[in-house]
Amino acid sequence: MSVERHMELQDRLREVLGEQPAATLWGMLPGRDDLATKSDISEVENTLRGEIAELRTDVATLRTEMAHRYATKDDLFALSDRFNEVMSGHVRTFIVVQAATVVGMSGILFGLLRFS
Repeated sequence: MSVERHMELQDRLREVLGEQPAATLWGMLPGRDDLATKSDISEVENTLRGEIAELRTDVATLRTEMAHRYATKDDLFALSDRFNEVMSGHVRTFIVVQAATVVGMSGILFGLLRFS
């Protein structure tokens, strides 16, 4: 932007805002040295692309680790089914043992009553 154009903008700001607010606003605007060039933007873009690619790799690695560390729903259902099978077997065994105990105790009680 030309020096004349800068001066026009400053003058117009002073007219609209007043001297002090115009000076404050003008002081907040970046100078030519503070502006980013196309190559600056391109460099930042390339850096961001690299960081995003690295982040994607990290997320993919984390997903793989999670898949190996934690069970899936199917794994949990299979485990639950196996638990139910094992418990059913134990319950049947418990019932048979309890029935045998009742029969055995009844026999002993009957024998004791018979000899009394």
